[in-house]
Amino acid sequence: MYRITKREKLIYITLISVILAILLLSVITDVYARYSSTINGTGDIELAKWEFKVNDKKEGEAFDINIKSDSNEEKIAPNSTGTFKLLLQNNSNVPAEATISLNEFFLNTDVETQVLKIYLDNTYSDNQLFDIKTKNISLKLNSESQKEITFYWKWIATSKDQVIAENYDGFTISAKVVGEQTLIADNEDIDVKLIDKWLKY
Repeated sequence: MYRITKREKLIYITLISVILAILLLSVITDVYARYSSTINGTGDIELAKWEFKVNDKKEGEAFDINIKSDSNEEKIAPNSTGTFKLLLQNNSNVPAEATISLNEFFLNTDVETQVLKIYLDNTYSDNQLFDIKTKNISLKLNSESQKEITFYWKWIATSKDQVIAENYDGFTISAKVVGEQTLIADNEDIDVKLIDKWLKY
């Protein structure tokens, strides 16, 4: 009668153990596979629109400044007064801060001057004087809002006026307006204020 040796017993036991381990592993793997989930998702976000204009002109387009004399005359002389306006249009979805810088030159020259005094109201008082050589104007605008700024000018007569009239044809007013997004909340109080020219632009 054939008798199984110890060595053969060990081989059989090892094979049976391996087979059982494989079967058990397959059962465990199958259990874990049943509890596996993969879920994907997406989220969309819209960009806030940015559109800032001056007198209906956007960046890259030059806007016109309509300088008017109170006497409705095409030419001005010492003691003349008048106005010009800038319409600031914040068509953006965010609040904006605007900085306005003005300069004055003799017409058709690059000679900078300030013969015309610029004021922020029609009282022409010193506390409303806008010294364009040293100051800028800063103001805030709510989203999707606009504000019209009226500047009042006056040619205050001096002893130099005759020399000016003999050598120059008139004046050019140039304006630079920079609009930037600001973090103020909409409906916050909005004031026009003068700031030192060297602080900004």
